[in-house]
Amino acid sequence: MARMYPDPMPAYIREDPLRSTECRVYDALKQELDDSYRVFYSRPWLGLAPDGREIEGETDFTIGHPERGLLTLEVKGGVVARNGQTDEWTSRDRWGALHRIKDPVKQARSGKYQLLTRLVSHARWKPRFINIKYGVILPDSGRPKSDLGPDMPLALFAFTEDMPGLGQWVVERLTTAVDSRAEPLGADGIQALEQLLAASFDLVVKLGPEVAAADRQIIRITAEQFAALDGLETMPRVAVKGGAGTGKTVLAVEKARRLARDGRRTLLTCYNRALAGQLAAGCSGTPGLVVSSFHQLCVAFARACGRKLVLDQDAVDPDFFTIELPNALVDAVAENPELRFEAIVVDEAQDFLSGWWDALFLTLTNPEGDPFYYFFDDNQNVHHTPAELPAFPVFQLTRNLRNTRAIFKLAAHYYTGGVYRPGGPEGTRVEMLPVNSNSQLYEKVRNWVARMVFTERIPPQNIAILAPDRAMVRGICDHGLPGNLVPCGADSAEPTGLVVDTVRRFKGLEKPVVCLCGTENIAGDTDLAYVAMTRARVLLALAGTPQAIRAMNPE
Repeated sequence: MARMYPDPMPAYIREDPLRSTECRVYDALKQELDDSYRVFYSRPWLGLAPDGREIEGETDFTIGHPERGLLTLEVKGGVVARNGQTDEWTSRDRWGALHRIKDPVKQARSGKYQLLTRLVSHARWKPRFINIKYGVILPDSGRPKSDLGPDMPLALFAFTEDMPGLGQWVVERLTTAVDSRAEPLGADGIQALEQLLAASFDLVVKLGPEVAAADRQIIRITAEQFAALDGLETMPRVAVKGGAGTGKTVLAVEKARRLARDGRRTLLTCYNRALAGQLAAGCSGTPGLVVSSFHQLCVAFARACGRKLVLDQDAVDPDFFTIELPNALVDAVAENPELRFEAIVVDEAQDFLSGWWDALFLTLTNPEGDPFYYFFDDNQNVHHTPAELPAFPVFQLTRNLRNTRAIFKLAAHYYTGGVYRPGGPEGTRVEMLPVNSNSQLYEKVRNWVARMVFTERIPPQNIAILAPDRAMVRGICDHGLPGNLVPCGADSAEPTGLVVDTVRRFKGLEKPVVCLCGTENIAGDTDLAYVAMTRARVLLALAGTPQAIRAMNPE
């Protein structure tokens, strides 16, 4: 096998669907070339244009052999085409989408000359004339019958037909039509090449790009759940059940949009005010779609009819939320029928009390027949309020698509709702931050944030710090975040803020990276622990006493 740089290929590149073609070529070159070859993947370079300007470029692969010389390669996936009139290159992917691409021949040729310039100026290089060539690999494009142009003979390209014997194609490219003046690259030339390309190699495995790559994959496969709605189109009333991360919220939003696009005045509602804010932001611009938390809806409709209600999160009288607000909603639609809806979608339905369902049905123009969908997970009842859900036909989602398998493995211990399978990427191990006091916790969390943001290059808006109660949230905020980072709440509109909030207020929301604090106050509450851990899509850290961390991570 060839000696590869880097080896192995970093996970964040393997998991990036946009680099799958390059990974196929990497694997083929590694397997089909012997160990006398050196293969360097993705080497960026900085060169000079004729007018002295700096120009940036990158060679997908550089191959060196002590006897046969050097070869620079450019790889383009999809079915590649070139418009002879405009000189525009395009690639059509497997889904039929057309993308503009750079001229791969110019890229490979430029890489050849930039590499030669750098090699000649290297301290270990002995001046001599060597064999150096360039080529283009098009793994998804069939071989044409004739050259692609006067400067693009077929020998310059490897096509779909060449992939099973790509190593042989490389050998032929290096050994055909060699200038008689060429001398071997030699062992010293290989050493110079390794020092030039590998000593300062750019593919450092940082958590930032690895998290971003895994998160892109999670978002892509979650969107694939839309197909589940197609089979439910003929059913006007359905309960969709699934564990955390199975795509319930994504489907709830899509269903609400579809109903609104059909011309129905549609309500998308939930219990959590912070989740409602996020849903509203994602649905802005959809005509006929009203997005609101249940209690915000009650207050808004009551005000529309002249009642002066104020939504006070700290209201002492429990009847205000359980009885007075739902009654105000019913009175409002009775007084003003124009407020009524023609379809309702409820997310996080397990949080709704029995009486609230009656109020929602009465807001419909046809309480008995208008479309009504609700999405629920009976493992996420963190408010511990018994709820009797409407008796609709149940459709179950079984694949967790939001979390990496490493996070799923921990959360699955707390799930008791039936079939629940992992579907996300493998991901990194859950990080443990053992502490013995709150003051120690605040400092360790501060240091963890500094490492995530300033060393691992994870944007602060992709991070959430979650605690079991408001007292710990205040303690974390009072202790301060590193640098000039500013904490914000789960319902904050600050786009670059780092969320510090309670697990309950963050319920229904998610971030790529989450630090779960105060695990000793969470581990014993099955529903709360399950919700807390599944808020992290890619990277999860547990901060608490060693005993509590072991309880949440028994392995």
